[in-house]
Order: sequence, then C-alpha cells, then structure tokens
Amino acid sequence: MQDVRLIEILSDAAAALAGPDASPDVVERVLADACARAGVPCTMRTTSSGIHFDWRRTPGRRDHAFVSVLADCARLALAAGGASAGRTLDAHGFSLELERAASMARWRNQTLAVAVFEVTGLEMGPGMIDQFDVVSDVGALALSAVRQDDRVGHLGADQFALLFPRAGTFESRSAFKRVKAALAANDRMSRDLGIGAVGYAELGEAGSGAEVLAAARERQSQARMRRAYLAPVDPTHPLAG
Repeated sequence: MQDVRLIEILSDAAAALAGPDASPDVVERVLADACARAGVPCTMRTTSSGIHFDWRRTPGRRDHAFVSVLADCARLALAAGGASAGRTLDAHGFSLELERAASMARWRNQTLAVAVFEVTGLEMGPGMIDQFDVVSDVGALALSAVRQDDRVGHLGADQFALLFPRAGTFESRSAFKRVKAALAANDRMSRDLGIGAVGYAELGEAGSGAEVLAAARERQSQARMRRAYLAPVDPTHPLAG
C-alpha cells in the first residue's frame, strides 16, 4: 500500500479518535477499522495498562510504524477520559490534568476555562489535621455541582481550582455559582467558611495550561484587591459574599 494511503487512513483514524464520544469501545472499533483498511496484520486492544498488540506475523518496518502512530493517537484519546474524575486533585495532579486537557483542547480546536477561588476560614498548618477533612468536604461538594468531565483541585492552603473542558469564561462563571450554592447549602461549610476572591481565565489560541492557571490567579489577585475596598460581607452569611 502506498504511503499516502496509509497517511489518509491515519488521518481518518485521528479524526475519529478526537471526537468527544471516543470511549474505549469506540477506540477499539477505530483501531480495528484502521488496521483492516491498511492491511496491517495486527489486532489492537485497549487494556487497563494501555494498548495491547497481537501480531499475526512478524511486522515490517512500515507496519510497525503505522501501528505505533495509531497507538499514540489511541492513547491520547483514552487519556481524554481521564482517571481523575470523582476525586479532588492535589496541586501536582491538577497541573498534570490541566496540561492534558489543554493539549486535548488544542487538538480538538476547543477551549477550556479555569476558575481559582479561595475558601476563607480554612487554616492549614501544624495541629490543623481536621482541616484536611474540610478540604475533602469542599472538594466533594464542588464535584457534586460540576459536570462529570470537570475537575476540582486543591492548590494548597485556602486555594482551590476548577477545570472546565469545552467551556469558556461565561460557562465557568455559571458553574462556579453552582459550586458556591452547594457550599452554602451545607451547614458546616456555611457556618465556618466563606468564599473569597475568584479569578477566571480560558485557553488562548497558543496558551498552555500553566499560562491559563497563571492568568486565573492574576485575575483572582485583582479581584482580591477590589474586595479590599468594599464593605465586609454579612458575618452571619459568610458564603453570601
């Protein structure tokens, strides 16, 4: 088969794998179709450890190169599902997830947004072990208020972050209102904690995940300065401010 035909097959496979519905079953079907169209003597399966190859005969250099590129596309599609759903990420985990999501957004010509917010009344340090339970509670409440594909991270101290794939600043603001409402509806959270300054940013044409997070933090800092000139919130309703 001519090299240009192999490139066309890889292009079709990459487009299918870049789709938002690229579940593991879809990935396996795309892999099987691509190998059949290319006449490559290999069966490719998705496993918990990645992509498994079953060669029916010793591959040539062209077959091996084709399967290698196809597998890289499949791994990227599988990673888009993420293994971090349903839990609060630490700062390192959130950064990794943000960079992965930013790469996926650029690949799929989509955007993403980040919101960074602070929880007042949350003290971290020696002797504050019980506050780690509060961090888990805040993360769980935030996760309950966002979409399945969104991510929640604790960046340290009183700082939290929300990652919204396929969303802009407008959508992230609406989502944060739901997070804030979920925290306010919890007796323990509304009694002991408050929401401080919030910053939003979205992925630019050539921006990285780190740049988006830095922009959100800069806007959070600006919001904190603006809040300093406003009257304090009602102390009996700390989550209202």
